[in-house]
Amino acid sequence: MTPIGETCVTVTDGVNSGATAVIVVVPLKESHLAIHTWPEKQFVWAEFATCGDYQRASRAFDDMCHWFEPRHDRREEVAHYIEYAEVHS
Repeated sequence: MTPIGETCVTVTDGVNSGATAVIVVVPLKESHLAIHTWPEKQFVWAEFATCGDYQRASRAFDDMCHWFEPRHDRREEVAHYIEYAEVHS
């Protein structure tokens, strides 16, 4: 995966939950990684989208999950397909 930037923001009470969210977004040459954390609630939600090497992305996601050391791990993998059409003028 090839990072092309990084943004980190902190949002206090963003959803009226009383919790502070820390959000990190990393645009990748192959797509993006977004990590949303609520430290007081000990909760992390991450999205890793790629149009690159699926196996490499899966290993990178596994490494990230291992780093957070979750007590519970629920994952959902969604395949996205984009069809390209040539346009001739």
